[in-house]
Amino acid sequence: MQVALKAANSPSQIVVYPDPPHAFFADYRPSHRKQQAEDGWKRLQEWFKQRDVM
Repeated sequence: MQVALKAANSPSQIVVYPDPPHAFFADYRPSHRKQQAEDGWKRLQEWFKQRDVM
């Protein structure tokens, strides 16, 4: 997928966090990973703002 994004000259990127459990964004689960969830949310909001979606 990263190769395809680069080939398409896409400004999007894929961020892979090391060893995240399933549903690491869900703050009501033991699998929650606060730092990764906050970073992902920040990146998502920035992506939308850059594209005038928000």
